[in-house]
Amino acid sequence: KITGSKRRKLLVSISRRHGKNTKNGSDYLDSLKASYGEDFDVLFEDDNVIVVNKPAGMVCFHSRKTTDGRIGRKKKQKGGKKKKKGKQNSNVEEGKNDAFQNDISLEDALVDVGVSLSTLNKDALGIVHRIDRGTSGCIILAKNDHTHAQLVTSFFLREVKKTYNALVPHRSSDDLEHELEEAGDITVEVGGRPALSSFRVDRSFGTSALLLNIDTSTGRKHQVRIHCAKGLGRPIFLDPLYSSDNQNGKKENIITQDENLTKAIDKVADSDGRRFFLHASSIQADDFNVDVTASLPNWWSNVLDAIEE
Repeated sequence: KITGSKRRKLLVSISRRHGKNTKNGSDYLDSLKASYGEDFDVLFEDDNVIVVNKPAGMVCFHSRKTTDGRIGRKKKQKGGKKKKKGKQNSNVEEGKNDAFQNDISLEDALVDVGVSLSTLNKDALGIVHRIDRGTSGCIILAKNDHTHAQLVTSFFLREVKKTYNALVPHRSSDDLEHELEEAGDITVEVGGRPALSSFRVDRSFGTSALLLNIDTSTGRKHQVRIHCAKGLGRPIFLDPLYSSDNQNGKKENIITQDENLTKAIDKVADSDGRRFFLHASSIQADDFNVDVTASLPNWWSNVLDAIEE
């Protein structure tokens, strides 16, 4: 809960920045795409919610304990002191999207163009649920406090349906001879708590990779990533936490023996592990008239094309 004075200050600061008339994110879609990439999209919006296709590499929100990566800091750097040499991540390639270089959160990107977001959680305006930085796809944000509370209830009661796409190796890392069934359930515990996912093979790329559809009945942290890696023995490609082995103290990604796939993945791999092949492809919340689908990210295309040849 936010104390009355802190909440009033927060509302006043937002009002001063954008005036009393709040704006729709869809009205600024061209600007948002230009700043954060073509994969950024507004999938649905009304007076109560906004559903966004979040690009991989963009964090949902930043902790208010630090100003790192926030838009206010970005603007200050433009007109303030020059950044010291060597401070910028040397792994960030020249010409990459500003979302990677400045690390702007989804929350700040929307607030910056004047979208009104709920203030029940002052550390994460509008955020009711989240997807990992490296995951792309559908995320729903609340525009007002009443809707925020209703959405929290819907998620708690598991009334919101979410589906993911994951690109994984065709062969299991535990048993190379094991063929994955066309569909099934995964019940591996996550963080010591029960977790349930259902999977279906959407596309098979020979002996190289599988594109899976995964429905989650529970919403544990990293559930899909853990269920792919530990439940199916097929960790998501480029997942920095679950697609690696510790060998001689060095982490090495489990990729594939397919040279075309390995080369294609190397070309799109982000050196900081900020994106991997997991996409929140759809979200359905009937009480809020939300039923949307997000297309696979553009950067997946070269990899899928390479293994289709």
